[in-house]
Amino acid sequence: MYAISRVIPFDASGRADYCSRVRILGLLNSNIHGGDARLAEDVLFPSRMRGPLAAALGEPVEITAKVAWPTANLPRVAARWVSEIHPELIVFPISSFWFLYESVPVRLERELGLVGRFIAAGSLKAAATPWLAHNSPFQSFRRGVQRRVGGKSYFEPAQVIDVATATIRSLVREERAYLVVIGPSGGDDWATDAPSARRIEARRAQVDDAMAKLCRSLHVEYWDGSAMSRMRGMQPRSLQGDRLHLDAEGHRRTAEQFLDPIAALCRRAQAHAGGVSSRALAPTAYDIQGRSERALSQPPRQGR
Repeated sequence: MYAISRVIPFDASGRADYCSRVRILGLLNSNIHGGDARLAEDVLFPSRMRGPLAAALGEPVEITAKVAWPTANLPRVAARWVSEIHPELIVFPISSFWFLYESVPVRLERELGLVGRFIAAGSLKAAATPWLAHNSPFQSFRRGVQRRVGGKSYFEPAQVIDVATATIRSLVREERAYLVVIGPSGGDDWATDAPSARRIEARRAQVDDAMAKLCRSLHVEYWDGSAMSRMRGMQPRSLQGDRLHLDAEGHRRTAEQFLDPIAALCRRAQAHAGGVSSRALAPTAYDIQGRSERALSQPPRQGR
Protein backbone atom coordinates (compact mmCIF):
# COMPACT_ATOMS: atom_id res chain seq x y z
CA MET A 1 0.00 0.00 0.00
CA TYR A 2 1.72 3.13 -1.19
CA ALA A 3 0.02 6.50 -1.19
CA ILE A 4 0.63 9.74 -3.04
CA SER A 5 3.30 11.68 -1.23
CA ARG A 6 3.15 15.13 0.25
CA VAL A 7 5.99 17.30 -1.09
CA ILE A 8 6.46 20.45 0.94
CA PRO A 9 9.13 22.92 -0.24
CA PHE A 10 9.66 25.83 2.12
CA ASP A 11 12.37 28.27 3.11
CA ALA A 12 12.88 30.56 6.07
CA SER A 13 11.49 33.58 4.22
CA GLY A 14 8.25 31.73 3.51
CA ARG A 15 8.67 31.20 -0.24
CA ALA A 16 9.18 28.06 -2.26
CA ASP A 17 12.69 27.54 -3.55
CA TYR A 18 13.83 24.78 -5.86
CA CYS A 19 17.49 25.74 -6.26
CA SER A 20 19.23 25.26 -2.94
CA ARG A 21 17.44 23.23 -0.30
CA VAL A 22 17.68 20.42 2.20
CA ARG A 23 15.67 17.46 0.93
CA ILE A 24 14.12 15.10 3.46
CA LEU A 25 12.45 11.81 2.54
CA GLY A 26 10.24 10.25 5.20
CA LEU A 27 8.99 6.67 4.82
CA LEU A 28 6.05 7.18 7.14
CA ASN A 29 2.48 6.01 7.72
CA SER A 30 -1.07 7.14 7.00
CA ASN A 31 -0.79 9.98 9.51
CA ILE A 32 0.68 12.06 6.68
CA HIS A 33 -2.84 12.11 5.18
CA GLY A 34 -4.65 12.63 8.46
CA GLY A 35 -5.99 9.09 8.69
CA ASP A 36 -9.70 8.87 7.98
CA ALA A 37 -10.45 12.32 9.40
CA ARG A 38 -10.50 15.41 7.23
CA LEU A 39 -7.58 17.35 8.65
CA ALA A 40 -6.31 20.33 6.68
CA GLU A 41 -2.86 19.85 5.18
CA ASP A 42 -1.38 22.72 7.17
CA VAL A 43 -2.40 20.91 10.39
CA LEU A 44 -0.36 17.79 9.61
CA PHE A 45 3.07 17.49 11.21
CA PRO A 46 5.16 17.60 7.99
CA SER A 47 3.55 20.95 7.15
CA ARG A 48 3.85 22.20 10.72
CA MET A 49 7.58 21.41 10.75
CA ARG A 50 8.55 23.00 7.45
CA GLY A 51 8.69 26.66 8.51
CA PRO A 52 10.37 26.20 11.90
CA LEU A 53 12.82 23.68 10.41
CA ALA A 54 13.80 26.03 7.58
CA ALA A 55 14.24 28.82 10.10
CA ALA A 56 16.38 26.63 12.35
CA LEU A 57 18.63 25.61 9.44
CA GLY A 58 18.65 29.02 7.77
CA GLU A 59 17.96 27.52 4.35
CA PRO A 60 15.10 26.04 2.32
CA VAL A 61 13.67 22.66 3.23
CA GLU A 62 11.74 20.18 1.11
CA ILE A 63 9.93 17.37 2.89
CA THR A 64 8.63 14.43 0.87
CA ALA A 65 6.48 12.13 3.00
CA LYS A 66 5.56 8.70 1.66
CA VAL A 67 3.34 6.00 3.14
CA ALA A 68 5.38 2.80 3.49
CA TRP A 69 3.79 -0.66 3.85
CA PRO A 70 6.14 -3.63 4.48
CA THR A 71 5.35 -5.79 1.49
CA ALA A 72 8.06 -7.51 -0.54
CA ASN A 73 8.34 -4.67 -3.06
CA LEU A 74 9.03 -1.94 -0.47
CA PRO A 75 12.84 -2.12 -0.94
CA ARG A 76 12.47 -1.57 -4.69
CA VAL A 77 9.89 1.20 -4.28
CA ALA A 78 11.96 2.96 -1.61
CA ALA A 79 15.05 2.84 -3.83
CA ARG A 80 13.04 4.40 -6.63
CA TRP A 81 11.87 7.20 -4.35
CA VAL A 82 15.47 7.92 -3.40
CA SER A 83 16.57 8.03 -7.04
CA GLU A 84 13.74 10.43 -7.86
CA ILE A 85 14.09 12.75 -4.87
CA HIS A 86 17.87 12.69 -4.16
CA PRO A 87 17.39 13.38 -0.43
CA GLU A 88 20.13 14.47 1.92
CA LEU A 89 18.24 12.86 4.83
CA ILE A 90 16.08 9.71 4.90
CA VAL A 91 13.92 8.95 7.94
CA PHE A 92 12.56 5.40 8.14
CA PRO A 93 10.40 4.55 11.18
CA ILE A 94 9.51 0.90 11.74
CA SER A 95 5.77 1.16 12.42
CA SER A 96 4.44 -0.80 15.38
CA PHE A 97 1.04 -0.96 13.69
CA TRP A 98 2.42 -3.30 11.03
CA PHE A 99 2.95 -6.18 13.45
CA LEU A 100 1.45 -5.26 16.84
CA TYR A 101 -2.12 -4.18 16.11
CA GLU A 102 -4.33 -7.29 16.14
CA SER A 103 -7.24 -6.77 13.75
CA VAL A 104 -10.37 -8.91 13.80
CA PRO A 105 -11.10 -8.26 10.08
CA VAL A 106 -7.60 -9.47 9.20
CA ARG A 107 -8.20 -12.70 11.09
CA LEU A 108 -11.62 -13.22 9.49
CA GLU A 109 -10.22 -12.65 6.01
CA ARG A 110 -7.42 -15.15 6.53
CA GLU A 111 -9.43 -17.89 8.22
CA LEU A 112 -12.84 -17.75 6.50
CA GLY A 113 -11.84 -17.26 2.88
CA LEU A 114 -14.40 -15.52 0.66
CA VAL A 115 -16.96 -15.11 3.44
CA GLY A 116 -14.28 -13.71 5.72
CA ARG A 117 -13.19 -11.24 3.05
CA PHE A 118 -16.78 -10.02 2.68
CA ILE A 119 -17.21 -9.55 6.44
CA ALA A 120 -13.76 -7.98 6.74
CA ALA A 121 -14.51 -5.49 3.96
CA GLY A 122 -17.63 -4.33 5.77
CA SER A 123 -15.81 -4.10 9.09
CA LEU A 124 -12.96 -2.08 7.61
CA LYS A 125 -15.41 0.26 5.89
CA ALA A 126 -17.12 0.90 9.23
CA ALA A 127 -13.76 1.46 10.93
CA ALA A 128 -12.87 4.03 8.23
CA THR A 129 -16.08 6.02 8.79
CA PRO A 130 -15.20 8.72 11.36
CA TRP A 131 -18.74 9.47 12.60
CA LEU A 132 -19.16 5.79 13.46
CA ALA A 133 -15.65 4.62 14.35
CA HIS A 134 -14.73 7.68 16.41
CA ASN A 135 -17.39 7.27 19.08
CA SER A 136 -17.20 5.49 22.42
CA PRO A 137 -19.86 2.79 21.85
CA PHE A 138 -18.17 1.62 18.63
CA GLN A 139 -14.77 1.65 20.32
CA SER A 140 -16.09 -0.38 23.25
CA PHE A 141 -17.74 -2.86 20.88
CA ARG A 142 -14.56 -3.25 18.82
CA ARG A 143 -12.38 -3.83 21.86
CA GLY A 144 -14.88 -6.37 23.17
CA VAL A 145 -14.79 -8.28 19.88
CA GLN A 146 -11.00 -8.14 19.84
CA ARG A 147 -10.90 -9.55 23.35
CA ARG A 148 -13.42 -12.36 22.72
CA VAL A 149 -12.67 -13.30 19.12
CA GLY A 150 -9.03 -12.27 18.89
CA GLY A 151 -7.35 -10.62 15.95
CA LYS A 152 -4.33 -11.07 13.74
CA SER A 153 -1.62 -8.57 12.96
CA TYR A 154 -1.14 -7.51 9.36
CA PHE A 155 2.44 -8.86 9.40
CA GLU A 156 4.50 -11.13 11.61
CA PRO A 157 7.67 -9.77 13.25
CA ALA A 158 9.86 -11.98 11.03
CA GLN A 159 8.20 -10.55 7.91
CA VAL A 160 8.78 -6.99 9.09
CA ILE A 161 12.40 -7.76 9.94
CA ASP A 162 13.03 -9.27 6.50
CA VAL A 163 11.41 -6.43 4.54
CA ALA A 164 12.89 -3.69 6.73
CA THR A 165 16.34 -5.26 6.42
CA ALA A 166 16.12 -5.36 2.63
CA THR A 167 14.77 -1.79 2.57
CA ILE A 168 17.55 -0.45 4.77
CA ARG A 169 20.17 -2.19 2.63
CA SER A 170 18.61 -0.65 -0.48
CA LEU A 171 18.66 2.81 1.11
CA VAL A 172 22.30 2.77 2.22
CA ARG A 173 23.38 2.12 -1.36
CA GLU A 174 22.70 5.82 -1.92
CA GLU A 175 25.90 6.83 -0.19
CA ARG A 176 25.21 10.57 -0.35
CA ALA A 177 22.02 10.27 1.74
CA TYR A 178 22.12 10.08 5.53
CA LEU A 179 19.75 7.44 6.91
CA VAL A 180 18.18 7.26 10.35
CA VAL A 181 16.02 4.28 11.30
CA ILE A 182 13.48 4.70 14.10
CA GLY A 183 12.65 1.53 15.95
CA PRO A 184 9.13 0.43 16.91
CA SER A 185 7.60 2.06 19.98
CA GLY A 186 4.21 2.15 21.65
CA GLY A 187 1.38 -0.24 20.98
CA ASP A 188 0.72 -1.05 24.63
CA ASP A 189 -2.71 0.61 24.45
CA TRP A 190 -3.77 -2.01 21.88
CA ALA A 191 -3.56 -4.79 24.45
CA THR A 192 -6.95 -6.27 25.39
CA ASP A 193 -5.72 -8.39 28.30
CA ALA A 194 -2.54 -9.45 30.11
CA PRO A 195 -1.52 -12.15 27.59
CA SER A 196 -1.88 -9.74 24.66
CA ALA A 197 0.16 -7.13 26.57
CA ARG A 198 2.98 -9.65 27.03
CA ARG A 199 2.73 -10.64 23.37
CA ILE A 200 2.98 -7.02 22.25
CA GLU A 201 6.03 -6.43 24.44
CA ALA A 202 7.81 -9.56 23.17
CA ARG A 203 7.08 -8.88 19.49
CA ARG A 204 8.19 -5.27 19.77
CA ALA A 205 11.45 -6.29 21.47
CA GLN A 206 12.09 -8.89 18.75
CA VAL A 207 11.88 -6.32 15.95
CA ASP A 208 13.67 -3.61 17.94
CA ASP A 209 16.62 -5.90 18.73
CA ALA A 210 16.93 -7.09 15.13
CA MET A 211 16.84 -3.56 13.70
CA ALA A 212 19.34 -2.27 16.24
CA LYS A 213 21.77 -5.09 15.42
CA LEU A 214 21.41 -4.51 11.68
CA CYS A 215 21.94 -0.76 11.97
CA ARG A 216 25.03 -1.24 14.11
CA SER A 217 26.49 -3.53 11.47
CA LEU A 218 25.80 -0.98 8.72
CA HIS A 219 26.85 2.08 10.77
CA VAL A 220 23.34 3.50 10.40
CA GLU A 221 21.94 5.79 13.09
CA TYR A 222 19.20 4.03 15.05
CA TRP A 223 16.72 5.42 17.55
CA ASP A 224 15.34 2.64 19.71
CA GLY A 225 11.91 2.50 21.29
CA SER A 226 13.02 3.63 24.73
CA ALA A 227 14.77 6.67 23.28
CA MET A 228 11.60 7.56 21.39
CA SER A 229 9.52 7.29 24.56
CA ARG A 230 11.90 9.58 26.43
CA MET A 231 11.87 12.04 23.55
CA ARG A 232 8.08 12.30 23.71
CA GLY A 233 8.28 12.74 27.48
CA MET A 234 5.36 12.14 29.81
CA GLN A 235 2.87 13.91 27.56
CA PRO A 236 0.51 11.29 26.07
CA ARG A 237 -0.12 11.11 22.34
CA SER A 238 -3.26 12.92 21.25
CA LEU A 239 -5.29 10.65 18.99
CA GLN A 240 -8.44 10.69 16.91
CA GLY A 241 -11.44 8.67 18.00
CA ASP A 242 -10.11 5.60 16.18
CA ARG A 243 -7.27 5.48 18.74
CA LEU A 244 -4.82 4.96 15.89
CA HIS A 245 -4.23 8.27 14.09
CA LEU A 246 -3.01 11.60 15.42
CA ASP A 247 -5.57 14.36 15.80
CA ALA A 248 -4.72 18.03 15.21
CA GLU A 249 -3.18 18.39 18.67
CA GLY A 250 -1.21 15.18 18.14
CA HIS A 251 0.27 16.57 14.92
CA ARG A 252 1.19 19.80 16.73
CA ARG A 253 2.95 17.88 19.51
CA THR A 254 4.79 15.65 17.04
CA ALA A 255 6.09 18.63 15.06
CA GLU A 256 7.20 20.34 18.26
CA GLN A 257 8.86 17.27 19.80
CA PHE A 258 10.77 16.32 16.65
CA LEU A 259 11.85 19.77 15.48
CA ASP A 260 15.22 19.91 17.26
CA PRO A 261 16.17 16.27 16.61
CA ILE A 262 15.31 16.54 12.90
CA ALA A 263 17.22 19.83 12.62
CA ALA A 264 20.27 18.13 14.13
CA LEU A 265 19.84 15.22 11.73
CA CYS A 266 19.72 17.64 8.80
CA ARG A 267 23.04 19.14 9.89
CA ARG A 268 24.62 15.70 10.12
CA ALA A 269 23.14 14.84 6.73
CA GLN A 270 24.65 17.97 5.20
CA ALA A 271 28.02 17.14 6.72
CA HIS A 272 27.75 13.58 5.45
CA ALA A 273 26.81 14.70 1.94
CA GLY A 274 29.64 17.21 1.90
CA GLY A 275 32.23 14.71 3.07
CA VAL A 276 32.70 16.48 6.39
CA SER A 277 33.29 14.23 9.38
CA SER A 278 30.06 13.87 11.32
CA ARG A 279 32.20 13.70 14.46
CA ALA A 280 32.30 17.50 14.32
CA LEU A 281 28.51 17.47 14.49
CA ALA A 282 28.05 14.85 17.17
CA PRO A 283 24.49 14.43 18.42
CA THR A 284 23.59 16.64 21.35
CA ALA A 285 21.42 15.63 24.28
CA TYR A 286 18.20 16.68 22.60
CA ASP A 287 18.87 14.65 19.44
CA ILE A 288 17.96 11.34 20.99
CA GLN A 289 17.16 11.81 24.64
CA GLY A 290 18.45 8.90 26.61
CA ARG A 291 21.18 7.81 24.20
CA SER A 292 24.16 6.34 25.99
CA GLU A 293 27.30 8.40 26.57
CA ARG A 294 29.19 6.01 24.29
CA ALA A 295 26.66 6.55 21.50
CA LEU A 296 26.91 10.31 21.90
CA SER A 297 30.68 10.18 21.62
CA GLN A 298 30.63 7.93 18.55
CA PRO A 299 28.40 9.32 15.81
CA PRO A 300 27.45 6.64 13.28
CA ARG A 301 29.30 6.27 10.00
CA GLN A 302 26.95 5.31 7.25
CA GLY A 303 27.91 2.26 5.22
CA ARG A 304 26.62 -0.83 3.48
